[in-house]
Amino acid sequence: MDFNKDGKNDIITRGKEDITSLRQRILLNTGGSWGSNFSKLNVIKLPEHVVGKNYEVEDNYIVDIDNDGDYDIITLGHDFNFTNWSLNLFKQNSINNYQVSNIDVNVKSATRLIYNDYNNDGIKDIGFRESMGDIKIPKASNSIYNKKVYIKEGNSFVKKSNYDFDLYAKSIAEKYIK
Repeated sequence: MDFNKDGKNDIITRGKEDITSLRQRILLNTGGSWGSNFSKLNVIKLPEHVVGKNYEVEDNYIVDIDNDGDYDIITLGHDFNFTNWSLNLFKQNSINNYQVSNIDVNVKSATRLIYNDYNNDGIKDIGFRESMGDIKIPKASNSIYNKKVYIKEGNSFVKKSNYDFDLYAKSIAEKYIK
C-alpha cells in the first residue's frame, strides 16, 4: 500500500517503542534499492491505542473507510495478557496524520477481521469471529465462535446481531446455545 501517495509501496508493521511496549507503525518507502529504501527517519508511528501502548494487532484491514482518497486502518487487537481486546479505526486525516478511535473495547478473544457488505446496502461493514468459549455441539470442535458485525451508519459503525444477516447461523445458535 502506498500510504503517503508518492507512488512507492510502504509497509505497515509493529515495533518496539521501548523495552516493554509495542506500537504500530508505517515504514515509508524512499525508493532506494532493497534494504536501503526504508530508514528510521521515514517512519510514521501510529497514535497510541486507547487501551494503552502495549497493544498488539491480531488482524488489520487497510481501506479507505471514509472515501476521502487515503488509506485508513481497521485493527483488531489485544494487550500483552490477551485480556483486553478491542476493535479500532486509525483514520488518516491528512497524509501521514492519523487519529485513533475505538469501535468496540468489549471484545473477547477474536480473529479473522472481515470487511464486507453484510446488510446489502452497497457500503462495506466490519465483522470478526469472537470466541464463545467451550460449548458442546455433537460432531463439532469444542470451541465455537460468534461473528460480531458492525454496520456502517454515516461516519460510525453500529454493532448489530449477525443473526440478522445469517439465518443459518441463527438456526444453529437457537438449537445449541441456550
